[in-house]
Amino acid sequence: MLKRDELFKAFEQSNYWDELIIHLECSNNADVVHIVLDSGIEYTFHKCYKVDFLHDISYPKGLKNEYYLQNVELEIINQYYKEFYKTILSGWPMKLIIISEDITIAINKHKD
Repeated sequence: MLKRDELFKAFEQSNYWDELIIHLECSNNADVVHIVLDSGIEYTFHKCYKVDFLHDISYPKGLKNEYYLQNVELEIINQYYKEFYKTILSGWPMKLIIISEDITIAINKHKD
């Protein structure tokens, strides 16, 4: 698991711009959110307290909506004397807002 400054740097260096989100999964009652990008980058959010998946109502949903990541915002918020990560991942028509205790970033070098 990365320290705070390393995490900010890892997001900046992950070259997520225009990457297709090929997998997005919430597990353990949305306690864990796992996102995989086409390039093999994987973001995993642990101990999630808020997970909001927003889809622009003006854009019709189909059988297979594709989302390309355009922006990642990461900030530290303090609640109840504890630090949490607030992450906003945007790729119109989708926006994902996650508040979690920890985040891991991995690169799968054996992408098919």
